[in-house]
Amino acid sequence: MNMWFPLFVNLENKKVLVIGGGKIAYKKITKILEYSANVTIVTEKIEEEKLLQLENVKIEIGRASCRERV
Repeated sequence: MNMWFPLFVNLENKKVLVIGGGKIAYKKITKILEYSANVTIVTEKIEEEKLLQLENVKIEIGRASCRERV
């Protein structure tokens, strides 16, 4: 059973990071942009060409690494 946590956040001028460059990322990003957020996409490759047409979106292509900070 899936459980969902409702979250309401003012995204105006907030930094939002999206991992991935496919159709699902595109759908989420277009919705997030409606709320005036500053979106950065990190992906190994752009699979959805429409992402390249979005304005006010920073795209970082390459291998991203995440590590735990203590």
